[in-house]
Amino acid sequence: MTDNAKILQLLQNDDPANFQLAIQLCVGIKGQYGVEVAQELRRYPYLCLKNNLELAYWQKQSSLYGNGWPDLPPSIGVLKKLQTLQLEKCTLYQVPAEIGQLQSLNELNLYNNAIQQIPAEIQSLENLTYLNIASNHLSEFPSEIGQLSQLTQLIAYYNLLTSFPTSICKLTQLQTLDLSENKLYALPPQIELLEKIVRLKLVNTQLESLPKEIGKLSCLENLNLATNQLSYLPDEFTHLENLRELELKNNQLQALPKHFGQLKNLRWLNLSYNLKLQSLPDSIVHLENLNELKVINTPFGDFPKGLGDLQNLNFLHIERCQLNNLPSDIQNLQKLEVLKIINNSLENIPKELGELASLKILDLRDNCLQSIPKELGNLQSLEHLLLDGNAIKKLPIELWQLKKLKKMQLSAEHMSPSEIAKFRLLLPECEIMEIVNYVD
Repeated sequence: MTDNAKILQLLQNDDPANFQLAIQLCVGIKGQYGVEVAQELRRYPYLCLKNNLELAYWQKQSSLYGNGWPDLPPSIGVLKKLQTLQLEKCTLYQVPAEIGQLQSLNELNLYNNAIQQIPAEIQSLENLTYLNIASNHLSEFPSEIGQLSQLTQLIAYYNLLTSFPTSICKLTQLQTLDLSENKLYALPPQIELLEKIVRLKLVNTQLESLPKEIGKLSCLENLNLATNQLSYLPDEFTHLENLRELELKNNQLQALPKHFGQLKNLRWLNLSYNLKLQSLPDSIVHLENLNELKVINTPFGDFPKGLGDLQNLNFLHIERCQLNNLPSDIQNLQKLEVLKIINNSLENIPKELGELASLKILDLRDNCLQSIPKELGNLQSLEHLLLDGNAIKKLPIELWQLKKLKKMQLSAEHMSPSEIAKFRLLLPECEIMEIVNYVD
């Protein structure tokens, strides 16, 4: 058996000792092995870099993907043509200074390691556009990170930051920034320099307030501030004229800005779990492009006048908000497909609800309803009708017209078996479920 054949056999052996012996033999003969051995070695890029094997091959590659690497060998610096380096879910504790030699690098993904420090040499990655250092052990960023002049995406959630790194504010090309699950407490006024930012995610960062300068982020479209300690938003917040999605759930909001309705491009809004928010501003009905509104466990009471002005709304979910009534102008929401008014204090449903031609899901569970209007029989697009948790004893016969209805839920303790049986005959294609609501 030739030396090449022996080495190849050892490389393909399941015994780690034999495999390691093969690596040592390859190092010892200084790369003087055959093509088959070379091809087998290339399956193990970490060992190649660690032992300076097959470097000529790796120097020609534009991408490198690693899995389970215990460290990043300094020889990484010789891979001058590398454009993508992905080392997710390894056990890296540090990044060597030689990383700065990869000046062709566009994408660097170090997600889910144990990295405690980023070297200052990262500033030399002048072509870097994407940097993911999420789920590491970073307590600070080097100031040199602000020299990454082409960086458009910075993902750094789940680290150990204790303040917002102001060097980030020098990244004037940045479009996406995610610093969620760090203890930032506040944002610096210099955040206004991120004038190209489109997506900003700061979930669970202990934010207590926002600087007025946030209103200058004119390109911002998606803002996620969930699970913080915000009690107010600055009036300048309403200057975010391109904002499309706003996540504010699980804060301490006591009020929204008076001119909140100036966010004319807002499509998606979640105000859930703001236990101190007892009213919505009148201007909220001026959000003319709003598609989806979700409010759960936020005691705002009733809607301001003009709910029907939200004529682009197609999803409305109001749950445990102490809502007492629905206004009759709800009939104007002709694009509404999903209406969930759950666990509130509704005693009546306006007959105008029956004019919502696009409505597919009507969820009125756990209210104080004793009846529903016959006009609901006009909802020709309705597929789901959920009424359990109410004191409804009888349904209007007009519901037999709901030919697209697939599912109906009723309270077994209030409605007689004969009433339920009647509608099973009238709506044979509909699954009618009898729900028993237990009370402790």
